[in-house]
Amino acid sequence: MDGDVLELVEVWMLTGIIHILSEYPLLPSFIIVQLMGVALRSAAGSDMIKHRVIFDTNTKTRRFESKGRRYARGFSLQNVHKWIRKSVLPVSSFEVDISNCYPSIILGICEKNIACDNLDNYVRNRRTFLRLISDCLSVRMDTAKELVLVVLSGGRWRNHLAGIQRIEPGQVKKCPFLDNLQIDIELARDHIKKTQKYKDIKKTIRREYPDEQEAKQDSLSFSVFLEQNERRILDIIMEFSSSEFNIKASSLLHDGFIVCESFIDGEYIIPDPRDSLRIPIKTFQDVLSQRASEAVGYHIEIKVHTYCCCESECFV
Repeated sequence: MDGDVLELVEVWMLTGIIHILSEYPLLPSFIIVQLMGVALRSAAGSDMIKHRVIFDTNTKTRRFESKGRRYARGFSLQNVHKWIRKSVLPVSSFEVDISNCYPSIILGICEKNIACDNLDNYVRNRRTFLRLISDCLSVRMDTAKELVLVVLSGGRWRNHLAGIQRIEPGQVKKCPFLDNLQIDIELARDHIKKTQKYKDIKKTIRREYPDEQEAKQDSLSFSVFLEQNERRILDIIMEFSSSEFNIKASSLLHDGFIVCESFIDGEYIIPDPRDSLRIPIKTFQDVLSQRASEAVGYHIEIKVHTYCCCESECFV
């Protein structure tokens, strides 16, 4: 086997092992991930990782995704666990993403036509909202996030939580925060279904999936509708970041991108280590947010967060 191909296979296997171990509840996964990350960097070599595994920003398409979400071609950090990203990436790298991406898109499209007070509250006060759900249902914050995603996708949060807790839906605690959010989302989905963009997507879905039930076709159509809007915003901020700030995407994420060729120094981004230019992080975030908001016609917030030695990424 060719040496480069062998190295790629080894890296692929190592990242797979890291992912499996990080999900296995009985192992000290944080320690294992850190050690495997060190082994990965040592075994593969930083140059090979940079150019062959992590930072390929070319794109591929799958069914409907040519009109929806953008995907990286080949090896990418797009779908791997955040612990793997944290272990493999240099500490100086950072992420740029669309804050509250899908909720912000839904709110922006619908707020001028229908009342979305609960959705607006979630977008503006996400952490507080999730904490209220967590306390109300006595669940972890990760589960609270998962339940919100179920609601955003049109699912029934009680049925989902009942499956997690292995009880009947009728035994699930009441949670007015999720119930009220679900009402807003249902109204928003009904509004979006009336748009020409959604109708065009639905025609494609029906043609490609004629045997699927109407509810499944609606779910697919709504997902692609959101992915199209996500991709448009992502393309805007990637292009503007590169052309105006010389800060270029190194690897795709779903609603953002990773930057490794530029780096964070305190409250500044240094686009090129060979240059003395320093851009305040807040300025970078504000300008990208304004550019994206102007392009789509509703408020979008862009955030930068870094990799550090704590358990999760740190927002700057």
